[in-house]
Amino acid sequence: MNRIFDGSGHLNIRVKDMNRAMEFYVSKLGFEPMFRTYDSKNNLLQYLRMGPGRYLELYDASKGEVKQFPDQQSFKHFCLHVKNLEETAQELIKRGLDLYIDTETKKKYEISEGPYTGRCKSKIAWLIDPDGNRIELMELTKDSLQTIFEQENPWK
Repeated sequence: MNRIFDGSGHLNIRVKDMNRAMEFYVSKLGFEPMFRTYDSKNNLLQYLRMGPGRYLELYDASKGEVKQFPDQQSFKHFCLHVKNLEETAQELIKRGLDLYIDTETKKKYEISEGPYTGRCKSKIAWLIDPDGNRIELMELTKDSLQTIFEQENPWK
């Protein structure tokens, strides 16, 4: 199959309080502020760099409810890859963040128990941002289904 996409451009999430979101994503997670702009309805958009070529767009929803397109389902979570989940978890906990094994039951991540291995055989933990957006932290391992797929099916 001929590839027509070169990767993802950015992820857009709604935030109710831009200052609170910036504190979380910049001060706690270490994302880099890039620029601010406005959409056609004059709503503030703040771009953050998560890593090389990876961007998060914060959409200021402080003016009230944002109407979705008809029949649109919003995303359930987004995932950030980390090199070492145990070290990342320790650092984020030091920064005052709560990590979870399960965001629905709010079962906390305990350093002493180590990371949870998900169904895709990757090490995972979860964060919840100030607006309730769920963020999966994932360390790919040699046994991760993603790693195995990539080894068997290199991107062309």
